[in-house]
Amino acid sequence: MDWKSSPGTDTALQIQQVTLTDEGCYSCETVHSDGTFTRTYTLTVLVPPAVTLTCDSNGTAVCKAAAGKPAAQVSWDPNGDPRTELENHTDGTVTVLSIYSPRETSITCLVSHPAWQISQSKECQSDNGNTFLPYFAISVGLQGIFFILAFIFLCKVHRGRYV
Repeated sequence: MDWKSSPGTDTALQIQQVTLTDEGCYSCETVHSDGTFTRTYTLTVLVPPAVTLTCDSNGTAVCKAAAGKPAAQVSWDPNGDPRTELENHTDGTVTVLSIYSPRETSITCLVSHPAWQISQSKECQSDNGNTFLPYFAISVGLQGIFFILAFIFLCKVHRGRYV
């Protein structure tokens, strides 16, 4: 800890490499000819969470904001009704798990936290909702090939009969 004071400026207490154990109340006592003045300050340490997003082939997305203090706020775009789980750790940090199964194929997890000025976002693409499309395309393609082959066969069989 460093105490910084110089004439004409505000005094400051600087804690280098602050940790969660530094959190708490600090009292500053100033002795002056007019008396003794005491002021108490509360230090709250913010811990930004580590954000990850995983998406499986079934279209389920899990957004994890790990070990933040306070707990992060998680939302989704498009908006939906996710299942949220909180895990409180002994050091006072919290992990937030938000599990979301949308119908859309492109989703974004938005995480906000007081330690950040701008929210973080993670995006994933899912095959959910498009599982029918590849089968449909293959079916149409095979039918097209079948009709072309049938047309060629009929043309060869009937080539000399109508002329």
